[in-house]
Amino acid sequence: MEKILVYEGKSTYGKVAFTIVGNKIYRGKRASGAQDFTIYNNRIYKGKSAVGTPLYTIDNYRIYPGKSKWGTPAFTIDNNKIFAGKSKWGKPAYTLDVSGMFRPKSFFEEISLFVEDDGERKAAKASNTSKANNAAANTTGNGKGSMFSFPALIAMILGVCVIWFCIEVIAPNKSQPKQQESVKTEDVSEPETEEAKVETKNSDEYIFVDSDSRLLTDDEVSGLSKEEIRYAINEIYARRGRIFEDSVLKEYFESKSWYEPKYKKDEFSDDVFNEFEKANINLLVKYR
Repeated sequence: MEKILVYEGKSTYGKVAFTIVGNKIYRGKRASGAQDFTIYNNRIYKGKSAVGTPLYTIDNYRIYPGKSKWGTPAFTIDNNKIFAGKSKWGKPAYTLDVSGMFRPKSFFEEISLFVEDDGERKAAKASNTSKANNAAANTTGNGKGSMFSFPALIAMILGVCVIWFCIEVIAPNKSQPKQQESVKTEDVSEPETEEAKVETKNSDEYIFVDSDSRLLTDDEVSGLSKEEIRYAINEIYARRGRIFEDSVLKEYFESKSWYEPKYKKDEFSDDVFNEFEKANINLLVKYR
């Protein structure tokens, strides 16, 4: 009994993925032992018999999941190449070596094993043998030979595609529980503008919430009371951790959530101020 070898990739070299003998399909380059899949009446079944729900249905050049030929095909056949999905473009997943199947009589005998049931095999075999004899007579009479059953060859090729899908896709999904990936949500928001930064701070706790990062204007300062100007000046010092001896300033800044007293007067240096802070202190002092 002849066999079809199914190679991985786009050529008939390298690793043999499956071997097809009649309606039996085996994994690897073997044609005996435990049967992995069965082809019967254009359907693919798991195991050595056509019992239960078929894994796939073959329809011309397409292979569909389940027992119906509707929906999105799982595989497409083009010549001896097998492509995943409904298109015959791209890199083929498998390549078939069917060089041993082009002898009409043997070919029809092989096909009859999986397109007819047991009660019809003898009749089909006799019919196919008769067709082969008629083809030989036609060749003698008019010089034209009869081609083998191309749809049947396609059916066999499609069966190989189904097997690949079952082994590579369905079986792993059934045997292993799905694991839900934990996806970390990253902050993809745009960088904060200066206005946004100001809003993130509690403006009730500051006279000028951003006097350490921008220049104040005369219009802003001129409208303040003497007390507010005093707080605004010392606010710049308080940001840098200055400890106040004045009881009013001490009580005022210790009520602020952001204030962290660190340095006494003799430990503090004005060198810690940036250019904004220095300029803003000078401006505030003018209106004191």
